[in-house]
Amino acid sequence: MSTTDVYRELLKKIVTDRTFAREVKDVSDSVFLNGTKAIKDAIYSAYDSYDRDLTITEVEKHYLASHPDLSSAKSAQVQATFNALSKVEDIGVDVARDMVRKLSIQQSAREVAQEAIKIVQGEHYDPYPVIRQLEELKVIHASTDNSDKRELNLDVDSLLSGMDEGYSFAFNLPSLDARVPGIERGMLAICGARPNVGKSMFWHYSVAGPGGFLDQGAKVLCITNEELPKRHTHRMLSAASGIVTRELKGQNEKLKEVWKKVGDKLIVLDGDQMTLGQIEMKIEQEKPDIVCVDILDKVPMSGSFAREDLRLTELYGQARSIAKRYDCVFLGFNQLSADAEGKTMLHYGMMSGSKTGKAGEADLIVLFGKENIEEGDTNQRWVNVVKNKINGVQDRWVCVVDSDTARFRD
Repeated sequence: MSTTDVYRELLKKIVTDRTFAREVKDVSDSVFLNGTKAIKDAIYSAYDSYDRDLTITEVEKHYLASHPDLSSAKSAQVQATFNALSKVEDIGVDVARDMVRKLSIQQSAREVAQEAIKIVQGEHYDPYPVIRQLEELKVIHASTDNSDKRELNLDVDSLLSGMDEGYSFAFNLPSLDARVPGIERGMLAICGARPNVGKSMFWHYSVAGPGGFLDQGAKVLCITNEELPKRHTHRMLSAASGIVTRELKGQNEKLKEVWKKVGDKLIVLDGDQMTLGQIEMKIEQEKPDIVCVDILDKVPMSGSFAREDLRLTELYGQARSIAKRYDCVFLGFNQLSADAEGKTMLHYGMMSGSKTGKAGEADLIVLFGKENIEEGDTNQRWVNVVKNKINGVQDRWVCVVDSDTARFRD
């Protein structure tokens, strides 16, 4: 049997078994080689139009009617293709499923090899595309060979077990903790603000301030690609100790006592030009409980994207996958667009570069706003919980910041 016959048998099964067709509709188009993708598209186009069982002849007629501009030669080629499809043997659904699984694994392995060759040839040195394709191979294997392990046990006792357990980590700002009872491993949270409003200060305080993630025993990996890492650690020292940042020098002994809680639980990296693949490798190496990336939007990615919003959607989707894969909380910090300047009532459409793509990936989105005043600054910040899949509460309220000590309070 030729390779082309394998694809024809599979496509014939898709035409003649609508239930199976629904089952494999989302299989990657890249699986269908040797010109068979066009046939697959024609089949599903016909299903969309008629929503019933179809014959090969009906799919052929629908395709020709939908493309009246085809030349005589092209029409004859299409007819020959569908005629060849009708002559291949019928196969059982179990065989067809196995074919889809094997073809998907072959294509994913092919893409792993192609990305690996790019590294070998020196086109780039980012291993993340290879890592990602390997993860997709795992997903394909799990979804086909281990369906019994993926299916949720619907026994009532099993469903209710663990409901009384709290979330892994809590926010140390009481007003936020009252509305969001904590965050769990595997979740992606987004925090955003306009420049100089306090998004970085928020993670300084949440990580190192009294009752923060370090005090809760978490191992925290902080990656910054804007300011120098040492400046961030200075403000975390202030958040931990309550000492004004500019007065830290000379307080070494007191700071050492306060900073004992860090030990090997805090890692701060200069993330300038650090790719998402490199970040993932560091996560795999260090196994942190919480990852903070400031600013997530600036993390480079391999591949080409037609628009920036598509790149950001993919970036945030992969960040969410990393959180699940490594059983950690992923906190991504980003800028808000100029629409948020001077505003206290914010929404996720104000996130820079992506109106909905980034928001769609997040479990929690917390945005900070500040009023513009004519002279000086105000120490009030408006906290906006604009997406909350944890308990559904969305709210807006004011809190106070102390920029000198990098602390938030109600």
